[in-house]
Order: sequence, then C-alpha cells, then structure tokens
Amino acid sequence: MSRAELKLQAKYLLKGRYTQAILICLIPTLLSIGITYTGFLASTVYAMIHSSLLQNRSFDSVLSYSLDFSDLPSSCFVDLISFYLLTAIFWTFINLSRGKKTQISLINDGFQTISRKHLIPLFCLYILRGIFLLGWSLLLIIPGIIKGYAYSQAEFVYYDLYEKTGERPDLLECLKRSEQMMKGHKFEYFVLDLSFIGWQILCFLTLGLGYLWLNPYMYMTKAVFYNELAKKELLIEPADFH
Repeated sequence: MSRAELKLQAKYLLKGRYTQAILICLIPTLLSIGITYTGFLASTVYAMIHSSLLQNRSFDSVLSYSLDFSDLPSSCFVDLISFYLLTAIFWTFINLSRGKKTQISLINDGFQTISRKHLIPLFCLYILRGIFLLGWSLLLIIPGIIKGYAYSQAEFVYYDLYEKTGERPDLLECLKRSEQMMKGHKFEYFVLDLSFIGWQILCFLTLGLGYLWLNPYMYMTKAVFYNELAKKELLIEPADFH
C-alpha cells in the first residue's frame, strides 16, 4: 500500500470508533504531552541558569548542573510505562484492522500488556532492545536511528508469534524477525513518520491537545503498515483477517 492508502484505511477503520480510540490513547498521550512540555520548560530554565552561571564564571556550579542525572530513573520509568500502554494500543488496533475486534474495551485492551503472561516478557524485550540500540548508538547516532527502525516491529512480532503458538516467543527471534521484515522498508517507515510532521506542529501549537485526535490516527496507520509487512513475511495468513 502507498502512504495515502495506509492512511485512508486507518481512517476507515477508526470510523465510528474514534471516541473509543481517543480514550484508550488518553493516558499515553497525556504522558507524552507532560514529558514534552515539562522537558521544554526544564530546558528553558536550565539554559537560563546555565547562562547565568557562565556569566559568573562558576565552573564548579556549571559542572554540577551539566552532570545532574537525578531525573534519569523517573524518565526511564515513564518511558517503560508508555511502552506497555502503547504496545497494548497497537495490539488492539492490529486486531481491529484484521477484523478480529469490532469494539475497544478500555480496560481489557488498554491494559492487556501488564497481564501476568506478558508483563515480564515485554519488560525483557524492552531491556534487550534498549541494550542493542545503546550499543549501536555508541558507534554513531545514525546507526542507532537505523537500528531503531529495524527493531520497531518487535513487540508486534512478539504478539503474532504468541497468538500462533500460545507460548512465549524467543525475544531474540522477535528482534531478528523485525529486522528482517524491515529490510527495504526502514526509509518507507521513516517517511511515513515524516508525513505526520505538519499535524504534529499543529498539535504542538494547541499545547498538545491535538494529539488526542492525531495519535489514534497515527497508531492505526502504523498498525496497517505492520499488517502489510506481516503478510509479506507470512507471519499472518488470509485466515487471520475476518
């Protein structure tokens, strides 16, 4: 499918379900808005303090601010929570796009990833992918970004493999299958991300409130994109669509 066809399909799938889609996306969207604007304000304050310290030539003070990593654990925790919630949303949208679901259950669908059977495996997948991306990023920024796109489908591969076998998939296999299916499609996925830039700028100007409507549209488009890749890689079959 072309980008236009992916987006058209996403709009069709959300028709009559947009309110439910907004509600299931509400928590991660608010987290994202909070992180973005808190980070923006913190950076502004930091720049002002940093500038003041430089003017006062207080090297020790400048160094202490530069090496302040006290908020790193909380940032990682919020990122992990977002990972669980977003993965649950994508799994739900994938099932909607395949006709396996017709409605969205805010509780059962929105928190399916923190169930006993998925909580630990997904945490391990999150950590494993993070280690790999950190390793690639230490070489150069660009390889890290490329590998980020290569591994971007891992949690969806995990879902399909689990649904097929009923057993926890090998996590390295999920990363390998993601990398394999993204061969020749990483730039396509990158351009798909860029195609939402205009909408994201408008959302930023609305203090992030526009994301309440944009995020379901983006997530469903990416769910349809994954379905197209999964069909090519034979992860799913025509019988998986209802």
